[in-house]
Amino acid sequence: MEKTFKERTLARKDLVEATGCPPYLIAYYTQCGYLPIIRPSSGAGRPIIYHPDAISVVRERMASRQPKAAEECEAGSLDGPNE
Repeated sequence: MEKTFKERTLARKDLVEATGCPPYLIAYYTQCGYLPIIRPSSGAGRPIIYHPDAISVVRERMASRQPKAAEECEAGSLDGPNE
């Protein structure tokens, strides 16, 4: 059975549910141009429609994220001057 247009496309809410990524990161990735968009928002209250490939892009980006603050804490750089 052929999927309808609505079943082949994703809004931000669908990306959040599919990937577990916070909505603010989806917005950031969109603004940076990382996510493939089928149709941009046509105004307030109208969602951006993402291509289904956006799920894999978000997952790749999430996998490559490094918690820099945690690394700095482990390295001891936030402990202050060494005595």
